[in-house]
Amino acid sequence: MEKSGVSNPLLTEVEQAALTTQKWSSGHRLFSKVRDITLQHDRNSRRALEDDILSYVLAVAEQTAKVTYNATSPFDAFDDDSCEWVVAMLRGVVSCYSDDRFGEQAWQVVCNGIKLS
Repeated sequence: MEKSGVSNPLLTEVEQAALTTQKWSSGHRLFSKVRDITLQHDRNSRRALEDDILSYVLAVAEQTAKVTYNATSPFDAFDDDSCEWVVAMLRGVVSCYSDDRFGEQAWQVVCNGIKLS
């Protein structure tokens, strides 16, 4: 998120929920909140590069919230392929930049994972 220049407390909340096992059950609520922002953004988008970056960041947040919620094994789980969409949308974020180091860092997170708290 830092590289994208997109900053929002809700995106930080999604990130923190994904990193903290005790917060995983909040994923469904967070998805709904991010989805509302995504739909509003889609209605107002001018299709500029900045809009593409925000669209991809919001899509990563949506899919992350889904995967986070699914990790609780709920009876009303999101689609099984949500984790694949995280990677696809992250690829979209990376494609908006001509920064090989950023791309390498993004793929390291995908391949190596992150520490949970």
